[in-house]
Amino acid sequence: MKHLIFRITFTASFLFAFAIGTAQRTEIYIHDSKSYREALELFDKEKYAASLKLFESYLQELPDRHLEQYINAEFHAGVCALYLYHKDAEFRLEKFVQMHPESPWVKKVYYELANYNYRRKRYKKSLEWFDYIEVKDLKQEQLAEFKFKRGHSLFMQDRFEEARPDLFEVKDIESKYQAPATYFYSHISYESDQLQNAHDGFKRLEKDPNFGPLVPYYLTQILYKQKKYDELLDYAPAFVDSSSNKDIKRQPEIAQLVGDAYYRENKYAQALPYLEQYHAHAKKRDVTRKDHFQIGYTYYTLERP
Repeated sequence: MKHLIFRITFTASFLFAFAIGTAQRTEIYIHDSKSYREALELFDKEKYAASLKLFESYLQELPDRHLEQYINAEFHAGVCALYLYHKDAEFRLEKFVQMHPESPWVKKVYYELANYNYRRKRYKKSLEWFDYIEVKDLKQEQLAEFKFKRGHSLFMQDRFEEARPDLFEVKDIESKYQAPATYFYSHISYESDQLQNAHDGFKRLEKDPNFGPLVPYYLTQILYKQKKYDELLDYAPAFVDSSSNKDIKRQPEIAQLVGDAYYRENKYAQALPYLEQYHAHAKKRDVTRKDHFQIGYTYYTLERP
């Protein structure tokens, strides 16, 4: 009978203790889940410092590192650190890829690390991560960003022919990357002597606040290379003479091309002011023997001392 009472008492005590333990663990997990949700909400609101703090606290308290929530929290914490430019951010996300190669977050890690290195102008390294990204995995709204940044990274590595296809696609897609893609694509066309493509691209940028000031230089150069001197003289002098010419960094070169175009048409009186402006403002090392002869001959023809 004593044994029976002991067994009943022991069983009741065990069940009571198990119930308390289960309740405590449930309470802990409920608390953790709430903390996890709060961290996600802060992340969505781009409050990355506060979000990171909660995620790291959550990761320390959660015992099972194989839980999906733990892996999700680990990923988001790494991204927060990346956005906050923490020194160990890249290491954290690279380690995440090694530890969880099958996680669906891995593809997102590639994208985040490519963008991170792009923002830091580490173009070679950004291309290493862009190479891991498959276009089919991207959302429609990500395509323009991905192709522009990959194309621009290739451009900055002087890999112009590889950059061209990406920039070509983005230049005709309405997005915030359209204008810069048009500029870099047009520059590649210009350097490749595909002058009409370059001309058409730069013309589209004439009213762009960022690239517009650079357009006159390129268009003047293109018209000069095409030997369209009449068009050049209709277009370029206004940019040299205008009060807004302070926006044109290469104004002396434009003045030189205008002067040379007038010179080639034997319009020496019109050529002289532009040739003088070029000689006055150009760097000495850029002025050639031909330039000196040209202005000297103009003075001689006009009987100037």
